[in-house]
Amino acid sequence: MLCSRSHGIECGARTGADLYRSGVQYTSRQSTRRVYAACQVFLLSKAKATGEDSVNVFRDIADRATLEREYSPSSCIDNLPEILADYSRMSQGVRHNTPAYRTLYYGPDQDECLDIFPCASALEGEPRPVMIFIHGGYWQELNKDYHAFPAPDFLRQNVSYIAINYGLAPTASMECMVARCCAAVQWIHANAEQLGIDPDKIHLSGCSAGAHLAAMAALLQPADALMRLASLTLLSGIFDLRPIMLTYVNDPIGLSLQDALTNSPQFRGDISNANLPPVNILFGNNETGEFKRQSREFAETLDRRGVSVVLAEVQGRNHFDLVYDLADPGTTLGTLVVKNLLGQEAAQGMIHPC
Repeated sequence: MLCSRSHGIECGARTGADLYRSGVQYTSRQSTRRVYAACQVFLLSKAKATGEDSVNVFRDIADRATLEREYSPSSCIDNLPEILADYSRMSQGVRHNTPAYRTLYYGPDQDECLDIFPCASALEGEPRPVMIFIHGGYWQELNKDYHAFPAPDFLRQNVSYIAINYGLAPTASMECMVARCCAAVQWIHANAEQLGIDPDKIHLSGCSAGAHLAAMAALLQPADALMRLASLTLLSGIFDLRPIMLTYVNDPIGLSLQDALTNSPQFRGDISNANLPPVNILFGNNETGEFKRQSREFAETLDRRGVSVVLAEVQGRNHFDLVYDLADPGTTLGTLVVKNLLGQEAAQGMIHPC
């Protein structure tokens, strides 16, 4: 089945070189420890053969503890529980105060569902733009119920808002989550008329792991559906999954090297201005260096391929509170999103840090 987790051979029988060259499947229980150990043996043997005194874990990161800290966005703040509680409280209030909101299913599984918050004109039968949002949580936490809170800002712009579920690891594999996000976008497009959505004004966004899934969903849409995406907004995303393999994050996910490469937007060969809409890539100034690097390098890749892209480092924001600005026209992020909703491109073919 499409969304079942497959368990292949364990990597204890393979060398670090094998892992680097081919990528194998392995059980999530053993994944991080075995991959880390095997790859380190391989890298250390390479260092010894070339006369190097030491070897880094990933790029210029010397040890696993540092790598894990770089991929722990909460390491930059001390109030994550309060922020998540705020997500939940605000979202409950939005659902309570939006009687027109509905939970719909885009697939047969209980996790294949979405919440739609239709704007006033859509309720009256006029096709309107929609913003689809894919939540973060490192592919293993949170859900759509935490992410209704951006809806009021969009409704004030007479734009509908949709938050989707896609299942979580370890129950859902990375392949499954990507496939479900693609399916959700396709379902929304196919049912646009019934939902009061203008099929030419479907905007897609995501935060953190949701930014990764949004990028993959945009890249993997069929040609006829992909052209219907009007914009893509990616907040504090991960676009190269390789370092995730060597951190605690991979324990429930069980990524192999091949999984990481296949599902990394950074390495997709199908990136072009012919199959992607204008893209906004933003991150907070209070984020780790690795999260900033991931966004910058993906923006540079898009720019080289001719995709219209805006890159912005937002002052006074971090990994978790940047999403508050999603449709607030008084903010850097909200200004870009509102321009897209109005059919305007902020910076065609250019990268503008700010």
